[in-house]
Amino acid sequence: MEQLKKGLNSIEANASAILLMLMLAILFAQVVLRYIFNAPTAWSEEVARYMFIWFAYLSASMCALSNTHIRIDTMVMIWPRIIRPYMFFVGNLIFFLFCLFTTYYGWLFTRSLMDAGQISVALGMEMWIVFAALPVCNLLMMIRILQSTYKIVKDGSYKTA
Repeated sequence: MEQLKKGLNSIEANASAILLMLMLAILFAQVVLRYIFNAPTAWSEEVARYMFIWFAYLSASMCALSNTHIRIDTMVMIWPRIIRPYMFFVGNLIFFLFCLFTTYYGWLFTRSLMDAGQISVALGMEMWIVFAALPVCNLLMMIRILQSTYKIVKDGSYKTA
């Protein structure tokens, strides 16, 4: 379990960092080419957009592991202290089920794009590659939710919620 966690951490962190750096470099080059040399590129905006999609989903997966994902803490804090740990688990269960739903339907949608052979306008890249971020990263988030919940139970930190 620990090897899987370290491997996923490394892959997600490195992929996110590389995507962010490349995306910023491409956008910087686009601005320089457009405004200084008056030579706009048609493909750079599209590449940056697709990189951002993958970056955002991979980053969301990393946030799920550290429990820094967007959540409404008020829904946990309104309960008496004795009930809060259970509400935390209910929230994680709902989040897990959402990711399961999104993974399944994301895969169906990605599969339909594969079958249709839809390509992007500027790059001519197959669109299923972009939309594969949805099922792949939601599957990663499901794994991360399980890891996070296991860690909290193992450490006993759910008792201090």
